[in-house]
Amino acid sequence: MKSVLQKGFMYKLSCKPSMVFYIAENKTLAGKEGRTYEGEASGRKLAIVFFEDAGGGLVRRVHRETLGMHQQLLTLAELLLSSGVALPPDPERTAAGTELLLEGLYQDIEILRYACTLEVAADEVHTYSLGLAVNAEAAFAMEGLADHRTKMVLARSLQRHEELLPDETLQNAWGLSLAALRERAGHLFPAPVVPLAPPAPAAGRGRGRGRGRGRGRGP
Repeated sequence: MKSVLQKGFMYKLSCKPSMVFYIAENKTLAGKEGRTYEGEASGRKLAIVFFEDAGGGLVRRVHRETLGMHQQLLTLAELLLSSGVALPPDPERTAAGTELLLEGLYQDIEILRYACTLEVAADEVHTYSLGLAVNAEAAFAMEGLADHRTKMVLARSLQRHEELLPDETLQNAWGLSLAALRERAGHLFPAPVVPLAPPAPAAGRGRGRGRGRGRGRGP
C-alpha cells in the first residue's frame, strides 16, 4: 500500500471521502528510522499534506497558517486513524498488533487517486483542481512493467475483480508462486502495445557513376 500511494498525487479513502491528502514523499530516507522493540509499531512514515474542499471543484490546504505546505509524517495505520477509523479497545493488544489490524483494513477500502493541477489564479496559494478519479491500486498495477508486478499486486488484482477461488483468501493467493499468479491474473492486464516498425524507405534513383550518370535504377 505504501507503494500505491505515490508522490505527487492526491488521494481519497472510501471510508472518509471528504478527506483529501497529497503525498509529498513516500520514501524512507536512510538513517531516519529509530530502532524498534518487540510490541512497538514499526510502520514507515509517509509525508502527507491534508486538503479540504474549497468549492468549485477546487481543494485547499487544511493548515493555512503559513504559505508553505504543512507536512505530517504518518504511517499507513496512522493515516486510517486520521480518517476516523477506530478499533475496539483491547488492553492486551500491543501497538504492533494494532498497527497490523489497521493495515489489514486496507484490503476492504478503495483508494482513489487524482492528478492535481495548481490553480494560479485562485485567491489562496496551493489551491488545486483534481483530475478524474482512478482506482489507485489498479493504476499502480497497470502502470508498472509486467516483470515488476509482485505477488501481492497480482493477488490483489484477483481479489478486486472477484476472481479468488471459493474459500480462497488474499493470503492464500499471495502464497502461490509468481508464475501461477501471472497465469491466473494475466488476462486482467492489457497486452503491451508494440509499436509498428517504420516503413522501409522507398527505392529511389541513385547518383552513382555509370550509364546514364545520376539516373541509375534502384534495386
